[in-house]
Amino acid sequence: MKSIVVGVLLIVLTLNFSIAFSQKSEREKIYKTWVKTYSSREGIKGILIETKDTSILIAQSIHDLLNTTSEISVSDIDKLQFRRKGRAGKGALIGAASGLSTGAIIGFAVGRRGDQDFKSSEKAVGFGIALAIPGSIIGAIIGSIKVKIPIKGNIQNYQLQKKKLAPYIYAK
Repeated sequence: MKSIVVGVLLIVLTLNFSIAFSQKSEREKIYKTWVKTYSSREGIKGILIETKDTSILIAQSIHDLLNTTSEISVSDIDKLQFRRKGRAGKGALIGAASGLSTGAIIGFAVGRRGDQDFKSSEKAVGFGIALAIPGSIIGAIIGSIKVKIPIKGNIQNYQLQKKKLAPYIYAK
C-alpha cells in the first residue's frame, strides 16, 4: 500500500513539474538565428531584428542593437534556422526529471521480489538515477532541434516565407 501511495505521489509531482515548465511567461521570447549564406561557409549567427522587402537585419548582440546589426540581402541567403534561447538546457532538465520519476515509479512497482537484498525504495532510487541520465540526453537533443526555413536566394520564396518568419523577430 505504501508503494502505491508513493507512486501516485511521484506521478502527481511529475505532472505538476511539467505543467510549471509549459506555462508561458511574460518575458520576451528570444530566438537564436543562424543564417546560412552562399558567400560564407560559416554563416551568420545572431537575432533576427527585421524583415525588409529584399533583406533581413541580424543583430549579433541584443544589448547593443544599433552597433551590432548587419543587413543581409535575400539573394545571398540559402536558409534561416531558429531555436529558442535556452531550449536545450530546459529540454535536458525536463528529460532528467521525467527519467527520474519514471525510474522511481518502475523501482517501486518492481518492489522487493525473491531473494534480493534491495528494498523497493533503493530500487526506486537506482532506477530513477539510471533513467535520469538518458532522459536528460534525449531532452537536450530534442531541445536542440532548430526550425529551418529555406530561402534559396529566391525573392519570391522569401516573400512566401515572410509570415513564417514573423514569430522569430525580436521586438522590444
